[in-house]
Amino acid sequence: MEEMVQERINRLVVLAGKSFFGHSHSGTQLHQVMAVLLLKHASDVWNKTHKTLREKFSDDQAAIDERMKRLRFPLLWENTLEHLFDNRNHPGFATRIDRVLSDLVGGSRGLPEEILKGIAFNADASGLRNRKLKTLVADLANPMLDLSDNVRLGEAVSCLLKSFFGGLTGVGEHYTQPSVSMLLARLLEPKEGMRICDPFSGTGSTLIEMAKHVRSLSGMRSRNVSLYGQDISREAWITAKLHVLLHALDNVHIEAGDIFSNPRHLEQGGLMHFDIVVGALPLDAEGPTVEEARRDPYRRFLRGCPPKGRGDFGYMQHAVETLGPQGRAGLVVPQGVLFRGQREGVIRRSLVEENLVDAVIALPPRLVYGAGIPAAIIIFNKARKTKSVVFIDASKEQIIGRKTTGWTDEDIERIVSTYRQRESVAKFSYVSSQAQIRNNQFNLSVFRYIGSDREGELSKAIILNEDDILKLESELAQVRSDIRMELRDLLGADGDDILSKVNEPLPYYLPEGCRVVMVLDGPLGILMVDATQFFVRRTDEPARSPHKASYLKKSTRSRQPFKKIVAKNSRKTSIVLKKDHSH
Repeated sequence: MEEMVQERINRLVVLAGKSFFGHSHSGTQLHQVMAVLLLKHASDVWNKTHKTLREKFSDDQAAIDERMKRLRFPLLWENTLEHLFDNRNHPGFATRIDRVLSDLVGGSRGLPEEILKGIAFNADASGLRNRKLKTLVADLANPMLDLSDNVRLGEAVSCLLKSFFGGLTGVGEHYTQPSVSMLLARLLEPKEGMRICDPFSGTGSTLIEMAKHVRSLSGMRSRNVSLYGQDISREAWITAKLHVLLHALDNVHIEAGDIFSNPRHLEQGGLMHFDIVVGALPLDAEGPTVEEARRDPYRRFLRGCPPKGRGDFGYMQHAVETLGPQGRAGLVVPQGVLFRGQREGVIRRSLVEENLVDAVIALPPRLVYGAGIPAAIIIFNKARKTKSVVFIDASKEQIIGRKTTGWTDEDIERIVSTYRQRESVAKFSYVSSQAQIRNNQFNLSVFRYIGSDREGELSKAIILNEDDILKLESELAQVRSDIRMELRDLLGADGDDILSKVNEPLPYYLPEGCRVVMVLDGPLGILMVDATQFFVRRTDEPARSPHKASYLKKSTRSRQPFKKIVAKNSRKTSIVLKKDHSH
């Protein structure tokens, strides 16, 4: 029964949010919906508490008023959502909502005034926005929707965020899918009294999931935990502050700022240390420069400075350096950090040789970062008593053989139990010694240690030839750079936007059915890359064929500049970016 009630509440809140968002999704719109949800929660608590006090104190209005002032979000009756709904057609409705929210902030505890400064409904007083605001208030003022309970409210807000971010590109920039957050919480097992930090906190969803899994020594759920977070995006910071507030979490400290140049969680003149550090690394984020790393007052980058344009190992080193003596970290990372060489290889080698790496878990594509970018979880442990590393292949969406689009509780339990028991399971997990990792040049790719689904010689050949594949990955990175340069010439300044906004429809100036192909003549042979993966079909187009890469026999021709060739046939128009060997 409780599950049915929660599902109904989730559905009503998500539908109200979708109606307000329309076809556009902006952070401001999300914040506005979350702010009205907060007002809805305060109104429902006000109504329920006032009814109880009226039954208890009858006509003793002074006693009722005194106790109503003690509410976490004290309101006047005329500021409740139901009263606002009854007066929604009065002039200046948006201004009235802004004033009510301002009063709510002023009288509440734990709601900084600055987070509502950018949520003003009156800032866009267009007729369309006013109609949407009235519809949102009408949807949430529904008497069948009771959000007075903190747990129900929190679950509904989590569903709203999942719906909002589900249709956006680069989801992992600020939002981590619930199944990944739950897996991290199960792997790290937070206990009461701990300090937990997400240094790239985004919407705060991972911190909230960790808080849900905090247990006392007796195994009971506990709220005795301190949560810390930081994010360079002010928009994400506002979302996180509202998110934890709607989950009624206390002792939460989320700050805005760059963790490299301005880490906000400090104590005794140095970095604050935590029992657990958790989170998903920002995608394609810049790390510190060589000079910034050398001058870092907190000495976080002694293992090395990450290369320009790839801040992954900068974030990872920050996380490791903020762990306490018994601390553990669970970080979601792009799989490229597991095998890329040069500076990153040096830092990865140091982390392994210091016996900090405890486990590596490959995740399904699109689960974290979207756009088909594979991700993994790395578990660090500063108090390891073993030198083995557990590799787990959880990259398949159906881990235990059922046809499903995601993980179930059984899937997560299988991953967690395999990690805890540190056991090797055919085609699923492998426990490697540090000597084996050293022999593999400190490559931490899960697929280096766990064989392919194919049997026999083919599986062996894939492992033996992985060095060639890793070299091709480096070649492919250059190809992607060349694609951007070619698109900039072909399409003008919009080329980068097309590549970055993979969930947007194809621009009007690209022919429908267009296919972009890169032909790279590298030292290992000719690599043909279908770059159509960087574009997403229109909603009214049939699905495109999957990305394919073809390897031809090695060519002795020297590397030459690319040139553009437009090729047509009777069935499809193709834009081919091909090597010019006519010189």
